[in-house]
Amino acid sequence: MKYRASFILASLAMVGSAWADETIREALLGESSALTRIEVQLDANEYDAAAVAAEQMVEEIEDRSHRHDLELARPLMLLGDARLGLADVIGALDAYDRSLLVTRVNKGLFTADQIEVVYREATAYAALGDRESANNRHQYAYDLLTRTYGNDDPRLIPGLFLIADWYNEEHNVFVARRFLAQAVLLGKRHLSADDPKTIRALKGLARTFREERFPTIVPEKQNTGNPSYYRVNNRYQQVQLNNFSPGERALIEVINIEMAKPDGSNAEVAAAMLELADWYLLFEKYNRAFPLYTRIWELLESDPDGLEAVFKDPTPLYLPLPPPPTQVLASVTEDGIVELALTVTDRGLVSDLSTLRSEPEGMMEFKVRKATRRARYRPAFVEALPVLTEDVRVEYHFPYKPDPKTVPAT
Repeated sequence: MKYRASFILASLAMVGSAWADETIREALLGESSALTRIEVQLDANEYDAAAVAAEQMVEEIEDRSHRHDLELARPLMLLGDARLGLADVIGALDAYDRSLLVTRVNKGLFTADQIEVVYREATAYAALGDRESANNRHQYAYDLLTRTYGNDDPRLIPGLFLIADWYNEEHNVFVARRFLAQAVLLGKRHLSADDPKTIRALKGLARTFREERFPTIVPEKQNTGNPSYYRVNNRYQQVQLNNFSPGERALIEVINIEMAKPDGSNAEVAAAMLELADWYLLFEKYNRAFPLYTRIWELLESDPDGLEAVFKDPTPLYLPLPPPPTQVLASVTEDGIVELALTVTDRGLVSDLSTLRSEPEGMMEFKVRKATRRARYRPAFVEALPVLTEDVRVEYHFPYKPDPKTVPAT
């Protein structure tokens, strides 16, 4: 797994980032050829070579200076990246902690210079399965941003996205929604009407309402002994009954923004309309969904490939497949599969479901069939009209622990 890309792209390469202006960005990328080579090695997943090079650089700096030289901060952070890529999470955290200490000694306790390392620590704790510590690091990174820029500064928006993404990953849409609503407000106050960050915030806000009504099934967590972990992950703690209209309004705003762009394209407008049309279909507002799909068809008629990608086959909008068996925690597992054939109606509902394959027999078939019956699809369209489609396939792959009684002796 390419751990490094997940947090570098998220925390550094975001347009308009509060902590990655041109000066800071140059420093973070590293002007020395040695740092650049380590960056290239990490990007190529050459973690062993990167770790050796970073360790050597740390030793050289310590030999000519001392253990708290600010010059150590970057190579220590890259050393953490390399160790994380090698699945040495404890070693990665040790390197990140040292980098953070060096930064604090030289820059102070509460500065934005720490943010890059803190996000890396959050990633490492999540990889370790320590969700509480990961959550604390995400919250601390955002607190550093607010200390630096206050609460009414557009440079907060990338941090709002990051912490909202974290809470969405933790299946707490209610907390994520608060951060995304703030991002929308800051975008409207400080950015141009068609700024991509405002559009992203509006789409993310709508997605939290959709997730509230159509939650993704979450794999069961192992008990960490931390009661607050389960309280924070309770999807149903604040379910709102009026979750349709706020999401609809946010998606309509996105459409209006795309339509108002002087250099906008039919494809961009169609993509924005498609999100709203799918929203209507999920919420069974068929009298709004299908006229909008017709308009999208018209916008894409001059783009056969785009038209086919959207309308040729049924597209799952909500397919809440179950978590795998709890036995997957075993060190030795086998691969199981459930394959279904179903009919998708012209309204995107599932009917006539049948099992084509279930291995091992009976282990997950019932759960997969039950979940698939709740699925919602965008139906296929022919000449701008929705049609029923038969023999739509669903394949569910899962690991499981084989029963030792059924394993043939060798």
